[in-house]
Amino acid sequence: MVQAIPVSEVRQKLSVLLKKLRKNPDLTIQITLNGIPVGELKAPQKVRSRVNVGKELFKLGREVGAPEIDSPSGISVSEHHDQFL
Repeated sequence: MVQAIPVSEVRQKLSVLLKKLRKNPDLTIQITLNGIPVGELKAPQKVRSRVNVGKELFKLGREVGAPEIDSPSGISVSEHHDQFL
């Protein structure tokens, strides 16, 4: 359901309109300026489950496997990282 409201009224009743959106998430409030639609207020979509990026990267690394390029023996990248900065 779409409800058109002039921008001047939106400024005055913003908190009331936001409460309306929380109660009725299917509602869309169309903001108009001189009868021309310039924006919309909608209820936020459902929050998707958050992904733990670190765990997903480690999982991807295990799936991909070892790198094809051999690293030099006896050298740790973390020990010599300052010389490349």
